[in-house]
Amino acid sequence: MKGARALPLALLALAALTLGARADGPAPFYQGKQLRIVSGTAVSESTASYERILARFMPKYIPGNPVMTTESMPGAGGVTAANSVANVAPRDGTVMASVHGFVPLMPLFGMEGPRFDALELRYIGSMYRLTGLCIGMKRDHIESIADLQTRETVVGTSGPVTEILTFYNTLKAMLGLKLKVIYGYASSSTINLALERGELQARCGVSWTSLLASRPAWTRGEDINILLQLRLEKDPALPNVPVLGDLVTKPEDRAAIAVLAASPELGYPLFLPPGVPADRVASLRQAFDRTMQDPEFQGELARQQLALSPSSGDAIQTMIARLYQTPADVMTRVRALVAPRDARQAQP
Repeated sequence: MKGARALPLALLALAALTLGARADGPAPFYQGKQLRIVSGTAVSESTASYERILARFMPKYIPGNPVMTTESMPGAGGVTAANSVANVAPRDGTVMASVHGFVPLMPLFGMEGPRFDALELRYIGSMYRLTGLCIGMKRDHIESIADLQTRETVVGTSGPVTEILTFYNTLKAMLGLKLKVIYGYASSSTINLALERGELQARCGVSWTSLLASRPAWTRGEDINILLQLRLEKDPALPNVPVLGDLVTKPEDRAAIAVLAASPELGYPLFLPPGVPADRVASLRQAFDRTMQDPEFQGELARQQLALSPSSGDAIQTMIARLYQTPADVMTRVRALVAPRDARQAQP
């Protein structure tokens, strides 16, 4: 009997030693570290608000609970930030980029600027999808998309590389819009200010989410008319606004629009550079997904009138891989549509 009692005691002692060894084992990689989000937009943009809120809540779901900070690196429509993270940042999982979904697709569209392979980037997630809009100033009597087809209208953007976001060349080619494009604006906010000053008459590519956060009066129909959704199907929040998919009938054009509309669907994805260890990618993806379900995180977004419609890192990785398999004939049409033309530089 004495020997029988000794065996369980020995097993308990061994279990205690094992647990002690685990407690004293290697600390999580992120313990004591700083994790940085490099944003491709200006600090005044609504996207920056999303990033700042994420930096407050996400660390508690990352093993080691690192400090998370945000840094604004605007330029070339987000390409500057993407290139920096992809090529300069350490590949240890401590730095990730946040850029518009069109940036990872720019190499696919044959656009100059990106210095990365979008398929090698490691996507962590996106906090919201975008519904791109065309809006016109009531002051200039722009009431429908037909008005843009009948008279020249001055619109603005940050630069030719943002064609995937603005759709200006696409709308000229498919719908015959008479748009005089002025580029060189530093941010979406400066474009909105130019609209208010009378420097511009309309704009395309501004997101419904951005307007809700920055110009709520506009979303109520004050000062502007919402002319068009740059989507194949309607956003449930805008049931009375026509969509581009309703106006485009040629099969080859609809196939091209399906590719172009993918970038708003991607929203503002967060990504790590190539070469980050797989376990750290998985850890950050899991932490991101858990943050999206956090009631306090959701409440803070709601308080700041920021919509939440997240996509997981796995879903974004899969979507981008699929887009890069688009048939060559469709991509030929897409590249012709996004080629910059007839744009003029904004005056300082």
